Amino acid sequence: MEDILVISKAVHQDTSGAISFLVTLCGFDDIMKKQSIENEKGRRFMDKKIIAETDRLILRRYRATDIQDLYEYLSNPKVLEYEPYKPMTMEEVKENLESRIASDEMIAVELKSTGKMIGNVYLGKCDCNSLELGYVFNEDYWNLGYARESCEKLIENAFEHGIHRISAYCDPKNPNSWELLEKLGFTREGFLQKNVYFWKDGHDQPIWKDTYIYGLLNSKEN
Repeated sequence: MEDILVISKAVHQDTSGAISFLVTLCGFDDIMKKQSIENEKGRRFMDKKIIAETDRLILRRYRATDIQDLYEYLSNPKVLEYEPYKPMTMEEVKENLESRIASDEMIAVELKSTGKMIGNVYLGKCDCNSLELGYVFNEDYWNLGYARESCEKLIENAFEHGIHRISAYCDPKNPNSWELLEKLGFTREGFLQKNVYFWKDGHDQPIWKDTYIYGLLNSKEN
């Protein structure tokens, strides 16, 4: 789930510097120019006000009226079991919603049949014309195919707009998350042992967590 967000920032910080050094060392200016063009394509895609639809869902930006629906799942300990934040109060959710409304990376998932907002997909911008995928859904709507349906549509849109790669990071103890990634066609590319922690124990020691790394390439690229 969204625990991938915190993990990925560290991964990108570790790897992007090495990539930049290698390219500079080899003098591949043309590669860097091409990468800049591709990054611009991805930026234009993410800057758009995305409104996509599936048979059952509307995928849209957050709005102020989502407050109660957002509170339902951000206050649920079971939903947030693998997230880097604790269940929120209504006041905390109000503040969180403001950041979601301002973000072009958080996409609300709305049921066409009822108008209820049942969860969100995260598509975060990364280096090298790539995105990072995350998702959190209301427990009442688990195991109904909504996460897969929304992710499939957004992945399709991203690749049609020239995105090169989509990555995802999740807790090995969260099979609901990594099994969904595999259904979406992602490949497990790595396993990091005790590489991150969100909380400390009663003795002020880190509670370390492992991480699965997943990736999906745009199959339509040359």
